[in-house]
Amino acid sequence: MRLYASDFRLRGEGSQPDLARLFGVSLSFLQALLQRYCHTGSVAPKPHGGGSPGKIGPYLKVVQQLHQ
Repeated sequence: MRLYASDFRLRGEGSQPDLARLFGVSLSFLQALLQRYCHTGSVAPKPHGGGSPGKIGPYLKVVQQLHQ
């Protein structure tokens, strides 16, 4: 998913489908953004959710030594 600057998130006028089309995002993304703005007063992105830990962790020292 692309990140959008806060000023980009706050501008725009028109219907929700028109705005979604204008900015090239899905209607559900726009609705979630508007809902977040109504609840928090902010359109800042949420923190990264995490994900799987990297698989290179146990081998990082070996890779760094080989890279030198």
